[in-house]
Amino acid sequence: MKAKSVLLIALFWLHFFSINAQQHKTANNSVPIHTSIFSYGINPGYYSPAWTDQKLSEIAAWAGVHSSRLSLPDEFLEQQGYKTRTKEFAYYTNQLKFNDLTVFIGSASLKNRDTQIYPGCAETSKAFKGIYKPVWIEGKNKTFRINPENTLAAYIYTTYVNYGKYITYWEVFNEPDFTNNWVVASKKDVTDSWWLMPPNPKDLPNLNCPIYSYVRMLRVTYEVIKRLNNKELITTGGIGYPSFLKQLLNVTDNPDQGKVSSEYPFKAGAYFDVLSFHDYPFYYLSTWDSLTGKKIYNRHSDAAAEEFITKKNLYEQMLIENGYDGKLYPRKYVICTEVNIPARQYPHTDDIGSEEAQKNFTIKSLVLAQKNKISQLYYFVLGRSADPDQSNDPYQLMGLYYNLKTNLPGKQVLTSQGVAFKTTSLLLYGYTFNERLTNKMNLPTNASGTAFTKKNNVVFVLWAKSSKDLSEINTISYETHVLMDNKALIVHEWNYSVTLKTKILDGSSIKLTPCPIFITTK
Repeated sequence: MKAKSVLLIALFWLHFFSINAQQHKTANNSVPIHTSIFSYGINPGYYSPAWTDQKLSEIAAWAGVHSSRLSLPDEFLEQQGYKTRTKEFAYYTNQLKFNDLTVFIGSASLKNRDTQIYPGCAETSKAFKGIYKPVWIEGKNKTFRINPENTLAAYIYTTYVNYGKYITYWEVFNEPDFTNNWVVASKKDVTDSWWLMPPNPKDLPNLNCPIYSYVRMLRVTYEVIKRLNNKELITTGGIGYPSFLKQLLNVTDNPDQGKVSSEYPFKAGAYFDVLSFHDYPFYYLSTWDSLTGKKIYNRHSDAAAEEFITKKNLYEQMLIENGYDGKLYPRKYVICTEVNIPARQYPHTDDIGSEEAQKNFTIKSLVLAQKNKISQLYYFVLGRSADPDQSNDPYQLMGLYYNLKTNLPGKQVLTSQGVAFKTTSLLLYGYTFNERLTNKMNLPTNASGTAFTKKNNVVFVLWAKSSKDLSEINTISYETHVLMDNKALIVHEWNYSVTLKTKILDGSSIKLTPCPIFITTK
């Protein structure tokens, strides 16, 4: 069935669908209670026609994945039909038992795309056409239908009708703050700094429109989804710059520079329940020493994992400072929908990159995410897209599987990152962070770790912290009293998921290295 026909049927049906006409609450009043299982998520990626969505999801599940971040762009659904991926979504949830699927929406088709060109932009806005039109049209007897002139509202509604029962997190656009002008996004003391003023549309190539238009798209999405199911969770697109969040929390959806008015009373925080962010720590592992005029490097897996958590804490602190503290306004959930570091260091760069660092970072980030209340974490990406000797891009050497562009279905092989991911998921999925027991671990400053529990079972994750630039080598001794007290005696190495080998903890101490180990009660 053609997409246009499906949309017309959906709109016709909505004529008879009674929807409460009263103003719905915003995220300033209420955020749905959502008790989720940390689901070890992935971005599937695209490799070749041989790798169908179903086959990719199957090897993802085999690698320990329990959730996926997917895309349902308007331009794709308009062309292929709104039901084109319903079988796949049913398969993910019913057969593979994936939890809490995240879907990023956006990418307006040409017919639904705004035609305005903002100063400095080489092409038209990527906002949807008619976003300032009313979302609903009232009919007889308090029945409502979507206003087809608001093309975003119509797209969101029809997408929900077909996929809503499979989706938990609705991510509004992918990386709305992606920019080629890193300076204005990051520096506070430059002209046009986002810390001081809203971004110029020309510096937002994924939007090509003002930030208040993005707030409007958050608002329209929120209004449509919440009227259909107020338990769904609306998230920002995976943002990469704290300065962008600062500006989101400063402006409304008012086309007059985002000003507060009676028609536009709330800033962006009112229209999302979840802060979704992206982080690639390998970009941020150096600082400038003004005394020596040189960079100080800290390129190892612990620094990368700590940068990831520091970034999360910065976003959360900004939310709290703007009232999202659980007192003035409800607190928001935080998810990360893209994270990773590469498996090699590239010529002409000074970024981190090695198989060992990537493998260690994988376990540490998954563990620390749960310890620091990140509700879901989606790794980028399922498979590598190049071989090491042919790669010229750090994103090509991220993934749970070796090059899926050349390794066809049935020939896929886990990378060391994939093995580490699978081991972590195998041993920790369904377990929850135990703060009391973690505190009892009494970890020295040169070690890190976390305790997880599930009923009477305990898993301790432990490692020696990396401390030297470009090194994953360190050894310390850790006293095992708390492990013994909790009958945690079975030691699993990072590659347990493929070797299935364990050893029994004996003695009053154990040697730790920067490669995490898992010590379990069973």
